[in-house]
Amino acid sequence: MNIRINDYFKLKLMPILTRVLPLILLLYILILIFSNTVNAAEDRVYHISGYNINININTDGSTDIEEYITYSFSGKFNGVTFDLDLSGTKGIGNSEVFILKQGQQVPVEKSNSEKPGTYLYTSGNEKVNFKVFEPSENEEKTFIYKYTLFDAVTRYKDIAEFNRKMIGTGWEVQIENVFIKATLPDGASKDDIRVFAHGPLTGVSQIIDHKTIEFSVPLLPPETFVETRILFPTSL
Repeated sequence: MNIRINDYFKLKLMPILTRVLPLILLLYILILIFSNTVNAAEDRVYHISGYNINININTDGSTDIEEYITYSFSGKFNGVTFDLDLSGTKGIGNSEVFILKQGQQVPVEKSNSEKPGTYLYTSGNEKVNFKVFEPSENEEKTFIYKYTLFDAVTRYKDIAEFNRKMIGTGWEVQIENVFIKATLPDGASKDDIRVFAHGPLTGVSQIIDHKTIEFSVPLLPPETFVETRILFPTSL
């Protein structure tokens, strides 16, 4: 009886096991890889803990803009990306990238090397992209983008307008503590200025004086924009 069972095992079961075992082993390896990938993704999260924007509106219709974006990283990251929409303008110039370290703005070199401390700049379809290579782990870090937008002001017969989505819908994480400050050229009175903001209902806009306007949003949900619209005399 034992001989018959052994013969049956050799003749019938062994070929089946020979074919099935490699498949089982492969499936096990794939499960391990997928599990590690999911765990790694879950270990890497971030949000924006602060977003400050300074807008300086010039007499020639251009705007000098500085964006200070503070990331709160949990886990290891190799860098960040920043997309900028150029629609409604005649393009961008004077772009620079900095990282705030110990209170100092440290310049980031524009380069295709993808080495730490550099950034890659690409453009197309009325958009530009900054890819900054800066290793970060379990820390807060502020990235600074400075640039000029040309012809960002629309001038009508009786009024001039700056209207722009300063924060677009491309952010997939929540943004805390949004603060936007816009500065007009000298020559207007406070009564000459009109301000409108579009975005979350928790946002606040106010005219500080004859040339300063401020916008603030305490918490911006993912994929939510903040739009600023400022009307002022064409003589500025």
